[in-house]
Amino acid sequence: MTENTQPKLPVSVRSAQWAGPDSIATEVSGLIHYVRLPENATADRRVPLVVLSHGWAGDETAMWVFARLVPPGTAIVAPRAPRELPHYGGYFWFDYNPYQRTAEPQSLAEAVSTLRRFVQAMPELYPVDPRRVVLVGFSQGAMVGNALAMTHSQLMRGVASLAGAAVSLPPSLPPVDSLAGFPVFIAHGTEDEMVPPVAARETRDWFARLGANVTYGEYPIGHKMNSAAMRDLQHWLSQVIGDTDFQ
Repeated sequence: MTENTQPKLPVSVRSAQWAGPDSIATEVSGLIHYVRLPENATADRRVPLVVLSHGWAGDETAMWVFARLVPPGTAIVAPRAPRELPHYGGYFWFDYNPYQRTAEPQSLAEAVSTLRRFVQAMPELYPVDPRRVVLVGFSQGAMVGNALAMTHSQLMRGVASLAGAAVSLPPSLPPVDSLAGFPVFIAHGTEDEMVPPVAARETRDWFARLGANVTYGEYPIGHKMNSAAMRDLQHWLSQVIGDTDFQ
């Protein structure tokens, strides 16, 4: 796929707008993305926002299967990761060694900086409430989301890690001193062949040591989510986002 090609969303997704390479929204946020806004969202009535962060070889269409889990009245934005896979197709966030479960430090730091800029730009571009931003990431998208939560938790109300992990942070990305009460959702397959379950347990423990409020679940699946995990995520999102009439 070339940068100028608009990928098609699943047929079940409606009223989503694409910010392509020539869009001012892409220039400001730094990433190509799809966004769906509730009809009642205005500058005077800002709505919560869920950021859907795709995994390795995905794009801005890959995470829309989770859109139906988002509470009504909530905006959804799905960015395209900044780095292209020339031979496989799709995009990725940072260089990662799956065998050693390690990220290349500079590459990870750049990915976190990119995602941070994107999240910070959302209230400038769209009528969304910066106090109620929730990140939902899958696989590598969860890894960069976890890293952002551990270093810049003030940018979000909570983070969901689906089939993901917490990767070691480089010295340039020191973790926050405390995540006391910060909502974290972790869902992982017991048969995950890409990111082993031990990585999810380590992530749970890492967040817990920082004081986060962790909701943790393992499911009898591989590198994906099943209906039980989806229901649990939906319940968690409804709790974290809260009343969409909140001003």
